[in-house]
Amino acid sequence: MRNLILILVLFCFSCSVSQDYTYFNKNIEYHYLAVYIDKDGDTITHEKMILKPLGRPWLPQPWLQTAIKFIYNTDTTGFKNYVDPDIFFHKKNQKHIEEKGKLRVSEKEITGAFSKRGAFYMHPPRVNQYRMLFYSAHPMVPFAALNDSANHFVQDHLNVIGMGGRYIQYYTVTPLQDTVINNTSIGAWSVYAISGGDFNEYHESLKIYDSTLDAVFTKEYGFVKLHYTFENGIKIQFDLDKVVCL
Repeated sequence: MRNLILILVLFCFSCSVSQDYTYFNKNIEYHYLAVYIDKDGDTITHEKMILKPLGRPWLPQPWLQTAIKFIYNTDTTGFKNYVDPDIFFHKKNQKHIEEKGKLRVSEKEITGAFSKRGAFYMHPPRVNQYRMLFYSAHPMVPFAALNDSANHFVQDHLNVIGMGGRYIQYYTVTPLQDTVINNTSIGAWSVYAISGGDFNEYHESLKIYDSTLDAVFTKEYGFVKLHYTFENGIKIQFDLDKVVCL
């Protein structure tokens, strides 16, 4: 087994982190360090992102998902150097700058998540420089996969309308040992996923969205690491920095 040391600063004094897979409590915020690295290996942005549960159902699936908000503290200096790998969206961003005289940046995003029905799931950030994650493997893990051996599962989460195909993710869940967070040894699992398009006629323009996900999941804090690497070399990385009780 691999050894893993995670340094996590926790500010949770007035409330406890749930042990029964109910992570999305509106009284807790999850603060991540977020990095975007372009295809040439240059770090374009290095910023903070907050995941804030809202304590209400997510309207597109109110029977299943709870609403969460991603709050972005965008590195606008670095974001000026961001070039969207899809020429259509790059031109769209450039047109916005020409017409509005400023960057096309979202300060927040509301989406959905759940930790019930035998699984943990949440949408990844999908705006600003994180737009590519719409096509990637989403942070998820069936609780039944958290046992003493490697487990595999497949998730078909996105049909690409008009492209004659879909994106499919192949996940592998493996237990980790000697995991230390906030000076406490806890259980953690490696979640590795490969995401790619399965099309009747493969479109090269979509190949840039093929990616891998190297993640770490814990029962106490959900996903503490989400590292994406795309076909063209772009990397998007989120690492949990602290958990704040409100």
